[in-house]
Amino acid sequence: MLNDDIINAYLLPAKTPGAIEALEHMMATVTTQTYEEFTKHINQQTLIIWGEKDQANLPSDGERLKRDIKNSSLVYIPECGHYVQEEKPEELAQVIKKFLM
Repeated sequence: MLNDDIINAYLLPAKTPGAIEALEHMMATVTTQTYEEFTKHINQQTLIIWGEKDQANLPSDGERLKRDIKNSSLVYIPECGHYVQEEKPEELAQVIKKFLM
């Protein structure tokens, strides 16, 4: 699914001075609980979309977000990993369209 154009687009921000250091800091300090208190203050209707086979963020993280964000919906995209927008763009668009209608 990934080609050189997509890979280069994802790597482009890393060319910004300080980007690698910022990413290293984020990866070393941010956990699934980092935003736990913040999410409990979200009151807007919220759509959470999760790749069913996401190995970077486990389904249990999505379930926790669903629990913490009032008025939220959690939709799993079947046979999909972390990059839903790249792996299943049509399915993603359908889920978003349904949510907005």
